[in-house]
Amino acid sequence: MRQFKTILKSIIIKARGNIPHKGPDFFILGATRAGTTYLHHLLKSHPDIFMPKSKELHYFNHDGKYNDKLKGYLPLFDGYNNEKAVGEATPLYCEKGTYFDQSGKIDFFRDETTIKRIKKHYPNAKLIISLRDPLTRIISLQKKNYFQGKVKTKLSEEIRNELQGQSRLKLLYRNRFDIHLEEIFKYFPKESMHILVFEEWIDDIDNSMNTLMNFLDLPHLENWPDMPDKRNTASEYKRENIKKDFSDDPIDMSEDLRNLIIKELSPSRVYLEDLLGRPLPWGQ
Repeated sequence: MRQFKTILKSIIIKARGNIPHKGPDFFILGATRAGTTYLHHLLKSHPDIFMPKSKELHYFNHDGKYNDKLKGYLPLFDGYNNEKAVGEATPLYCEKGTYFDQSGKIDFFRDETTIKRIKKHYPNAKLIISLRDPLTRIISLQKKNYFQGKVKTKLSEEIRNELQGQSRLKLLYRNRFDIHLEEIFKYFPKESMHILVFEEWIDDIDNSMNTLMNFLDLPHLENWPDMPDKRNTASEYKRENIKKDFSDDPIDMSEDLRNLIIKELSPSRVYLEDLLGRPLPWGQ
């Protein structure tokens, strides 16, 4: 019965002509905790861009959703009104081997990567990625998962566990942008990728977004909207009925730990600065 209703809904949507038959022209691949919610908001506000109401479709990185024939994918874009460009924003798409299994549990190091799936179906897509200082991103990732109750470890223990091959969050691996970008460039030419540095574009929205419009071959906007008011971390998780002491700080960052993280991620920084041709505005 559920399958019949899904098929019927798809037929009705197609009859109304409010889903794009071609699918996305571009993907915001990531990274998580690097301004992608605001980026989605900005692009969605452009009159020539259509993006689904829901951010993070998790279609290509979720084994319980993905289908080789793209079954059920285009109906996720319900509401399309013949805009010039169609996009999707799912920040985890950029991480090599990061995926959700059939049950929806996150896992790592699958051979068939998300980007390989996207290439199969949308070989001419344009790709957008926002990168953030790994130190601040690691702190944000740790807090998010800790206050959501997904881990009980504090940052120092989480990093130590990862170096011993036992981490659940893979904070260091997920910030090896060199590994993730090299995987993308195996399937897409570098010309198809637009890389944003969070600390730069968030300080100059108008110029950064208009440069992005050049990449997407779309008109500039005179004024880009502000970010809507966002719930703070504590109130967000309290509304989800997660019982946590929000005065309990999971970030026990010592100078030694900071130096260790910087050392472990130095190949990523060297790679990015060479790729971008400039120093990154990130702490040493």
